[in-house]
Amino acid sequence: MDLYEYIKPELISLLPLLYIIGETLKRSSVADWKIPFILGIAGIALALVWLVACGVPESADGLVKLVACGAAQGLLCAGATVYAHNLVKQYGKRNGDEDT
Repeated sequence: MDLYEYIKPELISLLPLLYIIGETLKRSSVADWKIPFILGIAGIALALVWLVACGVPESADGLVKLVACGAAQGLLCAGATVYAHNLVKQYGKRNGDEDT
């Protein structure tokens, strides 16, 4: 399995951006349980912006497909970002360090 089978190659650049947003939110006063939801919304919004910038469909059917694709891609990017954060966090705990 390849990452590009699920996330469009042009949207891979959202992963580090969403990771930085998540880390910034983590260091702010935002509750931890809200961060995945915020990243999901941000991922959808950024994916839609990117897809619209690449070309707006001329038909309503194309617009529905664009919105569905943007939502799916945004959620996949946000999910990959949250997973990557947890990998880093758990790797830091491998020697008993519970504060990361």
